[in-house]
This record gives sequence, C-alpha cells and structure tokens, in this order.
Amino acid sequence: MLSDIFDLGVGEDFVSKVSEELDRGKTAVIAEIDENWTTPLNRRTESLGGTVLRTCRSDFEDERIAQEVAAHKADFRQLQREYAQASAEAKAKLKVRLDQAKADLERAETRLKTRLDDLEKERVAKIAALEQQAAKAQADAKEEIRRRSEAARAEYDFRSAKLKQAWALTKEALAA
Repeated sequence: MLSDIFDLGVGEDFVSKVSEELDRGKTAVIAEIDENWTTPLNRRTESLGGTVLRTCRSDFEDERIAQEVAAHKADFRQLQREYAQASAEAKAKLKVRLDQAKADLERAETRLKTRLDDLEKERVAKIAALEQQAAKAQADAKEEIRRRSEAARAEYDFRSAKLKQAWALTKEALAA
C-alpha cells in the first residue's frame, strides 16, 4: 500500500522516481541500508540487471515532523483567535476544539523531543563506530574515516538544528 511507503519515511518524489524507472512486470525492493561505500551494492545490483536509487530517509522524516508541528501550531493559533472573538455560547464548543488542538501540539512536541533524543543517540553511536574504525585503520584509510566522521557530525548538527527550530515553535505556541 502506498501509505505504508510514506510511513517508512520515503518521500513522494522518491516514489515517483522509482515509478519512472520501474518497467512493467518488474519489482522494486525498498531497503534501509547504512552504507559507507556505495560501489559494492551498485555493482552487484547492476550485475543482476537492477538499478539502485537512493534517498535519505532521515531528511524526509525530519521535514515531516517539522511540517506536522507547523500545521498543529497554525491550527492552535487560529482556534485561539476564534476563541478570543467568540460569543459566550460559542466559546464552550471552541474550548473543546482548542483543548484538542493543544493536546495535538503537545503530542507533536513529545514526538519531536523523542526524535531529537534518538538523533543524538544515533550520532554518538555512528561517531563512536567511525572512531573505532579509524583506530584500526591504516594511515590513508584514517583520513577517509576522519572525513566521513566530520560529514556525519555536520549532517547531525544540521538535522538537529532543524528539529530544534520546530521544537522552539511548539514551545512558543504552547506558551501563548
């Protein structure tokens, strides 16, 4: 089912790209792989007559969470404005909706916090693994591992900053 693919963290643009590449009667395999070197998988897949298409799942997940937070914040703010201008009898109904919107925003905040915690754990584990590889590697390989480690740190910093920005928006909305 197509919705299952989106739940796995695959964006619509990636699904379209796969659809364009996939010949009628052929099958696509979607896998989450953390790879340091893409050549072996590419070579083996091509030798079998296949094609490898890649996308970064984490970017899609982070963007989806940020969009969800923005949507909940906008809904919450709109209901706050409506509540402020509503008549006494309309306020009771709006209060229920406002409370639900606040609860949705709080759930989004919790999801965001969990994602940030998971991201930090992932970062620590990946950097530790790269440092272990570097300790065992030859001099020329150490430099490549060091570059990968720096790239991983930069990626995690970027993703973390994006999520923290969304979290700040959530806190701001809930404080109002």
